[in-house]
Amino acid sequence: MIACCVLLDACKNDSDKDDDGVVWIEHVVDAVYVVNAGNAAASIPASITVVDVRNHRATQDLYRTQNGNDMVSTPSDMVTAWLSKRILVVYPDKDLLEEIDGQTLKSLKKISTTGLFGDKGKGPRKMMWHWKNLLVLTDAGYVLSFSSDALEAEAAYEVGPGATAMYTTKENAIEVLHSGQGTEAPCISGVSFYGSSAPYTVTSELLTNPVEYIRVFDDNYAAFILNAGNDGKAGSVIQRRWGQEPELLKIADATFACNGNDNKGTALYMVNTSAAGAKPTYSKYNIETNTVSTFIEDGEKYPTAIAADDAYRNTICVTSRPSADQNSTANGHVAIYDHEGQLQGKYEVGVNPSLIGFGYIKVYE
Repeated sequence: MIACCVLLDACKNDSDKDDDGVVWIEHVVDAVYVVNAGNAAASIPASITVVDVRNHRATQDLYRTQNGNDMVSTPSDMVTAWLSKRILVVYPDKDLLEEIDGQTLKSLKKISTTGLFGDKGKGPRKMMWHWKNLLVLTDAGYVLSFSSDALEAEAAYEVGPGATAMYTTKENAIEVLHSGQGTEAPCISGVSFYGSSAPYTVTSELLTNPVEYIRVFDDNYAAFILNAGNDGKAGSVIQRRWGQEPELLKIADATFACNGNDNKGTALYMVNTSAAGAKPTYSKYNIETNTVSTFIEDGEKYPTAIAADDAYRNTICVTSRPSADQNSTANGHVAIYDHEGQLQGKYEVGVNPSLIGFGYIKVYE
């Protein structure tokens, strides 16, 4: 939504570049960032691989080259501020938020979340943008709010224990997934935020171990929940429907998922590796038609993550390791597809790729 506003403003500001008084601006993916978790047991640190999509090349260890040292630790999440070419990562075990230049990969700023918020800032794990704020979910059970530009601390909202992911509704409430700790059951909780409605809780037998929210930008701010499962139950994707009575509906078994677009509208792309020893399946759920179809016939054999670009969600990336061994010391790959599942390129990345981000250039038409 922020992107749309900026695009419209940019069109108005640059109108003198076109005789008709209208300039069409498109933000095209020019970089794919892959955070590699490395292998601590083998003393292989975390790293970032930068894939130059336009020139078809991948650069390894650019962070180390530019900064003279390895990354602080293994990041648990990454977001990109794609209009200003910034990368943000969080290190739960170090209580740190780091801002990195998306073009040079030089470290711009390291922020101690406990230094700003005390114990509320322990274990920063998940991030998301909400209008002009960066929200950071912590293991301590709080959502920290930062200004998006200067990354200055603004507020902390208590969300409770076992929080695994967050999402903001059109009513400006924060919804948080809880995996369940001790005697508490897995649930969704709504937290008062920016003057929104009173707190609430949603439980369901479908929620066995919810770990990720997948945002879908439609009129209802619909969302999907990635459910990791436990006790031998397969992971699944669950649709979060809105109305007077909150409703949850299972879509498919899945290990990873992301939102995107196909030629019929908004889609959800899913990877299922839950069957031991079975070939992974890659499928696409069209939200408008409520249908599931095959996305890729022969995808990566050992996928580790899937993501769609933030602007138009037509570029789908899948990372993978070379074998089923999670302790492998060999480099992995990132495969880049269009929204119809056609392979656009495949590049070597670092050891145990785990997070994906995107950088853009502005094109005038």
